[in-house]
Amino acid sequence: MHVKLSVGFSWAVALMVVALIPLDVVVVRCALLGAGSLRHSRIETRLAQTLGNDVSGKKTLLGLYQFPYWSTQLLTWLLLPLHQLYADAGDFTPRARLKTSLKENLLFYAVLGGVGLVAGVIILATKGKQGSSGFASGAVACSLSFSIATGILLMGYGFSEIPRTCWIRSSTTARKLWHALARESLFECGADAWRSAGASTR
Repeated sequence: MHVKLSVGFSWAVALMVVALIPLDVVVVRCALLGAGSLRHSRIETRLAQTLGNDVSGKKTLLGLYQFPYWSTQLLTWLLLPLHQLYADAGDFTPRARLKTSLKENLLFYAVLGGVGLVAGVIILATKGKQGSSGFASGAVACSLSFSIATGILLMGYGFSEIPRTCWIRSSTTARKLWHALARESLFECGADAWRSAGASTR
């Protein structure tokens, strides 16, 4: 039950950003309406009056964006890894499971911090003349590389795991039929190869 709650909350927080995009568009349009650079409908005029000036609309929107952003950061780096290893721990008491989860997470973050420190030193050594801008661009490059590599690994796993799971869950009759068709087509290919080889030797 607690796994479903944490997953549900994580999905809700992530989808909250998608739900905020129309509100963001409305705030920008209301700001442009106030500047008189857009033609507007009655609904947009009411929204502009409700939001007041564009500064208050932007502050409200900023607060709405900060909640899912910081919640996602907290979930990604602290709560969900801790909860995942807690659920997977083989200990018998909740306290022992929590202790195991904390140990494994601390080890993971120590390794991650060590790799980050080495990468930071390398970036500073190679781009030391550029200062902080070179470090920032290197950090962005590392972040993008990690996200792309993770996406490729997860998609590759899904492309092989989903068909395999469907195959395992399918009926034995369908599997036998598939093997029979595959064997028959293999025999036909072999017969065609023998025919073509015999024709070429004549």
